[in-house]
Amino acid sequence: LDQSNHQPPSFRMTLPGGDSADTPCLPRRFQAKLGELWCNVSTEEDQHLKTAYLAGFPHVSYRIGKKHFEVDFVNMVQKNVEIGTTREIRAPYSWKRPAVPVTKPEPMTCFRIPKGAPGNTVLISHPQDAAQTIP
Repeated sequence: LDQSNHQPPSFRMTLPGGDSADTPCLPRRFQAKLGELWCNVSTEEDQHLKTAYLAGFPHVSYRIGKKHFEVDFVNMVQKNVEIGTTREIRAPYSWKRPAVPVTKPEPMTCFRIPKGAPGNTVLISHPQDAAQTIP
């Protein structure tokens, strides 16, 4: 992909009747720069990043599995906290972060609702004290 002209990438699409057209292929996820290529982050990571970015926070800290990450939205850099490596990130095409946060930052936790749990009370660990649960 040629990133030098700052145009969104495109792909060739075959239309009914055999005609073809160049169609913009706009990134819908956050992307991380791996070497020379921009790659989509995982769905789970994308959800963490979008939530914090759209809330206007300048940075976010989160875990994916056993890995701990911090993202600086001002400089658009992601850091792996354990090993100290950093890489560039970018938001989905044409997204802009609010100039000021739209809410105050508070501790937050994300979890998947287990199968069969909708409509029932689910206990989760308190984000600041794992010895406590929250219904």
